[in-house]
Amino acid sequence: MAIEHKRPNLVRRINLMADTVGGAEYLVSLDPDDMLNVAQRTTGLADFGESLTGDDSWREAYYKMVECFERQGDLNTLGRLMTRQEFIRFLRTRLMVVDAHLKNPSIREIIIEKPLFIVGNSRTGTTILHELLALDPQLRAPLAWETLHPVDLTDTLVSRAELGECEQDIWADIVPEFATVHEYSSYIPMECLTMMGLEFTSGMGITGKLDDFMLWRAGTDPQPGYRMHRLFLQLLQSQQPTKNGQAYRWLLKSPVHLMTLTHLFTEYPDASIIHTHRDPVKTVASTISTVATTRYIRTNNPDPSVLAQNVVLGFQIGLEMIYQYRQDGTLPDQQIADLHYSDFMANAVKAIGDSYQQLNRPFTCDLEQAMQHYLDHKPQGKHGKHRYSPEDFGLSRDALKEQFSKYMNAYGVKENV
Repeated sequence: MAIEHKRPNLVRRINLMADTVGGAEYLVSLDPDDMLNVAQRTTGLADFGESLTGDDSWREAYYKMVECFERQGDLNTLGRLMTRQEFIRFLRTRLMVVDAHLKNPSIREIIIEKPLFIVGNSRTGTTILHELLALDPQLRAPLAWETLHPVDLTDTLVSRAELGECEQDIWADIVPEFATVHEYSSYIPMECLTMMGLEFTSGMGITGKLDDFMLWRAGTDPQPGYRMHRLFLQLLQSQQPTKNGQAYRWLLKSPVHLMTLTHLFTEYPDASIIHTHRDPVKTVASTISTVATTRYIRTNNPDPSVLAQNVVLGFQIGLEMIYQYRQDGTLPDQQIADLHYSDFMANAVKAIGDSYQQLNRPFTCDLEQAMQHYLDHKPQGKHGKHRYSPEDFGLSRDALKEQFSKYMNAYGVKENV
């Protein structure tokens, strides 16, 4: 299936500028050393964290990611501009997070106690679940703007929230149909990809054709990403130590945790997990469509063919591995609650309440009412219908059903939901 959406005229014209000079690379540079220098020069900082963590593995990942973007990304003009901005912002943020810790060592002593993670395949309801659980007065979810810009910037009068808005909303400006796929806003909870992105994890692979990079990254140690994740949360918690005058626990989510749950528990042994489940015949096709549409923002040819096989295999390995680890005690099964998408669609508030009960968390009437009110004012599909099917990407429903039968049977996942 080719991903083809009509581009707004301004977007089309900016991208065409590349053809007037021989290619987008002559308009926007992705030179890795130059971007490192820009980050240091514009912040006045030099320490990327080696003195704090004793580890510099992020550098290899950074250079590898840039190289893959150049070789495989097939970026258009706006794609290169967005990618350059994202790299420099990640580098600047890393410098500033490290600097905050070095200037105030007490931040490092802040305890991240019993965080709650939402973990599940893409398109299993994790985003709306994240928003709903963020209404819990005992939980705090990091908002998009504060993960993009966790430190006040001295060289601008624009607020961090406004700066985050430009990075979030531009996706739908370039591809208006993207709003039907995923909502981005500066003011809603952000998943962990942005925080762990300071280690240049595989999460950035959804924004570009980085299949080679994601395969390479899967063979590296994910623990530094979780170490940076903790440093980031400690900084945010130092800025806002209470929520409505009370202590809180962090509420976090990302599908990338599926493949690295053992490392998550190594960093946060007292964490709790809500694992969302949905028929993979539905989630696989939806994920491929989502990622391909995301990549179309930056390239004219997202080519989902390789992506499709990687998504199917990755989902199968991750889901079966988690089940096995929960059975053999590698993962603490008592700290993991299961939430089925079918139950969530039938009665979202009740499904959440059942998950709270599994984790021995209080679920008050006030919280139930707040969640229902939120749902009533945010109906599913308000931006339009996201349409997709396995056949669009050369996949067979019967083959997918067979491939994921072990997972479906193990958890009792309903079909076609």
